[in-house]
Amino acid sequence: MFLTMNYLKFKQINLDQIQEALSKAFKIGRDKEVTLYILSHMFEKNGKVWFKGIICLPNQLLQTAYWCEQVLPGKGIILDFTNNLTVPVLKGGIHFITNPDRVIFGQNYKTHVE
Repeated sequence: MFLTMNYLKFKQINLDQIQEALSKAFKIGRDKEVTLYILSHMFEKNGKVWFKGIICLPNQLLQTAYWCEQVLPGKGIILDFTNNLTVPVLKGGIHFITNPDRVIFGQNYKTHVE
Protein backbone atom coordinates (compact mmCIF):
# COMPACT_ATOMS: atom_id res chain seq x y z
CA MET A 1 0.00 0.00 0.00
CA PHE A 2 1.09 3.56 -0.69
CA LEU A 3 -0.61 6.34 1.27
CA THR A 4 -0.49 10.10 0.91
CA MET A 5 -3.07 12.35 2.53
CA ASN A 6 -6.19 11.14 0.67
CA TYR A 7 -4.63 8.69 -1.83
CA LEU A 8 -4.11 4.99 -1.16
CA LYS A 9 -2.49 2.79 -3.84
CA PHE A 10 -2.74 -0.98 -3.51
CA LYS A 11 -0.26 -3.52 -4.85
CA GLN A 12 -1.14 -7.22 -4.83
CA ILE A 13 -3.60 -7.53 -1.96
CA ASN A 14 -6.19 -10.27 -1.59
CA LEU A 15 -10.00 -10.04 -1.67
CA ASP A 16 -10.37 -9.87 2.12
CA GLN A 17 -7.96 -6.93 2.27
CA ILE A 18 -9.80 -5.18 -0.57
CA GLN A 19 -13.14 -5.65 1.19
CA GLU A 20 -11.70 -4.32 4.45
CA ALA A 21 -10.15 -1.29 2.70
CA LEU A 22 -13.43 -0.50 0.92
CA SER A 23 -15.46 -0.82 4.14
CA LYS A 24 -13.12 1.55 5.98
CA ALA A 25 -13.05 4.02 3.07
CA PHE A 26 -16.86 4.06 2.80
CA LYS A 27 -17.12 4.74 6.54
CA ILE A 28 -14.51 7.54 6.45
CA GLY A 29 -16.16 9.10 3.38
CA ARG A 30 -19.58 8.94 5.03
CA ASP A 31 -18.27 10.38 8.35
CA LYS A 32 -16.32 13.21 6.69
CA GLU A 33 -18.94 13.77 3.96
CA VAL A 34 -16.42 13.49 1.12
CA THR A 35 -16.53 11.66 -2.19
CA LEU A 36 -14.78 8.30 -2.54
CA TYR A 37 -13.06 7.46 -5.84
CA ILE A 38 -12.19 3.80 -6.51
CA LEU A 39 -9.84 3.43 -9.50
CA SER A 40 -10.05 -0.01 -11.10
CA HIS A 41 -8.48 0.42 -14.55
CA MET A 42 -6.04 2.84 -16.16
CA PHE A 43 -5.60 3.41 -19.89
CA GLU A 44 -4.15 5.96 -22.28
CA LYS A 45 -6.31 7.77 -24.84
CA ASN A 46 -5.35 10.76 -26.99
CA GLY A 47 -2.09 11.17 -25.11
CA LYS A 48 -3.79 11.41 -21.69
CA VAL A 49 -4.06 8.89 -18.86
CA TRP A 50 -7.63 7.93 -17.96
CA PHE A 51 -9.11 5.91 -15.12
CA LYS A 52 -12.29 3.84 -14.95
CA GLY A 53 -13.76 3.04 -11.60
CA ILE A 54 -16.46 3.69 -9.05
CA ILE A 55 -17.49 6.95 -7.45
CA CYS A 56 -19.33 7.05 -4.12
CA LEU A 57 -20.85 10.43 -3.34
CA PRO A 58 -21.36 11.61 0.26
CA ASN A 59 -25.07 10.69 -0.06
CA GLN A 60 -23.90 7.06 -0.72
CA LEU A 61 -24.88 7.07 -4.42
CA LEU A 62 -22.61 4.61 -6.27
CA GLN A 63 -21.91 4.86 -9.99
CA THR A 64 -19.32 3.81 -12.55
CA ALA A 65 -17.30 6.74 -13.85
CA TYR A 66 -14.28 7.78 -15.94
CA TRP A 67 -11.70 10.41 -14.94
CA CYS A 68 -8.81 12.03 -16.72
CA GLU A 69 -5.68 12.00 -14.57
CA GLN A 70 -5.46 15.79 -14.68
CA VAL A 71 -8.90 16.24 -13.09
CA LEU A 72 -8.66 13.79 -10.20
CA PRO A 73 -9.81 15.79 -7.19
CA GLY A 74 -7.56 17.13 -4.48
CA LYS A 75 -10.18 16.47 -1.86
CA GLY A 76 -12.05 13.27 -1.28
CA ILE A 77 -10.58 9.80 -0.87
CA ILE A 78 -8.92 7.94 -3.74
CA LEU A 79 -8.33 4.17 -3.63
CA ASP A 80 -6.15 3.06 -6.55
CA PHE A 81 -6.35 -0.63 -7.51
CA THR A 82 -4.90 -0.20 -11.02
CA ASN A 83 -1.70 -2.15 -10.18
CA ASN A 84 -3.52 -4.90 -8.33
CA LEU A 85 -4.42 -8.12 -10.13
CA THR A 86 -7.94 -8.13 -8.65
CA VAL A 87 -10.03 -4.96 -8.83
CA PRO A 88 -13.46 -3.85 -7.60
CA VAL A 89 -16.12 -2.99 -10.20
CA LEU A 90 -19.73 -1.94 -9.87
CA LYS A 91 -22.16 -4.53 -11.17
CA GLY A 92 -25.36 -4.66 -9.15
CA GLY A 93 -23.19 -4.01 -6.09
CA ILE A 94 -19.43 -4.10 -5.80
CA HIS A 95 -17.89 -7.20 -7.39
CA PHE A 96 -14.26 -8.22 -7.72
CA ILE A 97 -12.81 -9.24 -11.07
CA THR A 98 -9.38 -10.06 -12.41
CA ASN A 99 -7.94 -6.88 -13.85
CA PRO A 100 -7.62 -7.37 -17.63
CA ASP A 101 -6.13 -3.90 -18.11
CA ARG A 102 -3.45 -3.87 -15.43
CA VAL A 103 -1.06 -1.13 -16.44
CA ILE A 104 1.61 0.87 -14.70
CA PHE A 105 3.00 4.36 -15.10
CA GLY A 106 6.29 4.85 -16.87
CA GLN A 107 8.65 7.69 -16.05
CA ASN A 108 7.00 10.07 -18.52
CA TYR A 109 3.39 8.97 -17.86
CA LYS A 110 3.30 6.54 -20.79
CA THR A 111 1.61 3.32 -19.84
CA HIS A 112 2.37 -0.29 -20.66
CA VAL A 113 0.84 -3.63 -19.84
CA GLU A 114 2.77 -5.72 -17.32
